[in-house]
Amino acid sequence: MSPRKPTIQATDIQHAKSLLSPGLKSLGPSLAKLFDPDLHKRDNGFAALQKQLEGRKLSTADALAIVRLVTEVTFPPMQFDWNDPVDELVFTLVENPGAALVAPLRAAYPKAPDAVKRATLAVFGATATRPAAEAFVTCIRDHGWPANVYGRVFTELSKLEKFSDVLFPELMLRSGALIGDVTNVLISALTSGELDPRQVDLSSLAPLAIAALPTCLAKVRKLQGRDIRWRFMERYQAVRTTTGAWLDIAGHVPAKQLGPLLERATKLRDPKLVAFAALSLVRRKHSVAAEVFERIAADHETRELLYDYLRNLGALAKFPAKWRTWDAFAAAEMARWLMYPSELGYVPERIELMQKFTAGKQTLYVWKFLDGKTWRAGVSGPYVLKGAPRPVWGASTFSQFERASSKTAEQHALTVLETLALWNKAHTAEAKKRAKRARSRRRSNVAGRADLRDG
Repeated sequence: MSPRKPTIQATDIQHAKSLLSPGLKSLGPSLAKLFDPDLHKRDNGFAALQKQLEGRKLSTADALAIVRLVTEVTFPPMQFDWNDPVDELVFTLVENPGAALVAPLRAAYPKAPDAVKRATLAVFGATATRPAAEAFVTCIRDHGWPANVYGRVFTELSKLEKFSDVLFPELMLRSGALIGDVTNVLISALTSGELDPRQVDLSSLAPLAIAALPTCLAKVRKLQGRDIRWRFMERYQAVRTTTGAWLDIAGHVPAKQLGPLLERATKLRDPKLVAFAALSLVRRKHSVAAEVFERIAADHETRELLYDYLRNLGALAKFPAKWRTWDAFAAAEMARWLMYPSELGYVPERIELMQKFTAGKQTLYVWKFLDGKTWRAGVSGPYVLKGAPRPVWGASTFSQFERASSKTAEQHALTVLETLALWNKAHTAEAKKRAKRARSRRRSNVAGRADLRDG
């Protein structure tokens, strides 16, 4: 059933237009269409608005105008929920953060729709100031998290790590279902040294970890299987994220009761959770059996994680020599690419080297991996393999999921490189078009300001 046609309110359109700063006056016609009773015209208005906002640079006056627009104007519903004018408008603030936005967004947060709340939190992070960190914590403490918090909020939150004394432990205590994302920021701050555990009291997290881990471990044991794919099933992800977060936290809080829980976790079948448990034990100066590190390093999903954590702990000597090779790390990168939900979505049961090619200082790997019962081909690299083996990243890591037997290793490599070259060419052309449109908008804005002065 189509959304009910709203009654046009000319005053709504006039009010929306009246809030526009001089630099945003060109949005007026698109905004007016968003109030049209014809659903098709509203969709056209949204598409036009989306195009106008793409890559747009905002002045402080423009940004403040958008804050008022998204908090004072109610737009009629669109055909599809994901075409949300408020979301589209407010997200431009994330790309154009500024200290002047903190106070008005903080004041608007309590009554704002979730789309505005999500973007507000991201703007606080992107602003990267102490007042922004204080605003972030205050909004969560007094009014809670919005629904459907997207990853960009936590990407921007990491920019507030230098003010971790403001963020923690408050955000951890109020993280709820978002504990995994908040923990990532906490651990990053601790690892980078932005948060000194001697200066911030994290002991309040200890009783929470002691209470949560037994339940988490029981849930994991109930869901774990014997192959690989169960680790990537949707029903397991929330349990995995929450359990991993508490295992990670346990390495940073001094409670003796956590030691046995970490030991118990090293017996799980999920190597990622085993890794978090083992590394927390290392951080707590406990001994960890060599076979535990062997299990973690042998798995393509957790090899890089183990290396990075042990390096940060100054304990790389514990990394199994068998898996500290360029081939092993190249295979791990191939697996990392395949794990993306838009690709294979999980680590293959088997990944085997077909051939590697070296040109000058660069090496390209061609792999075959098992997708069900079918062997398919993938490429990782190119890499400059210099110094001691370590995790790698290659710009051409990719797979077209062709049968491995359909071509030679060299042909698979050439096919992937040709495909990526075409994509890069198309991307460059589109980027040039966007830059041209942006320059055109800037010229229009300058001309508009000149007209205002002349008038």
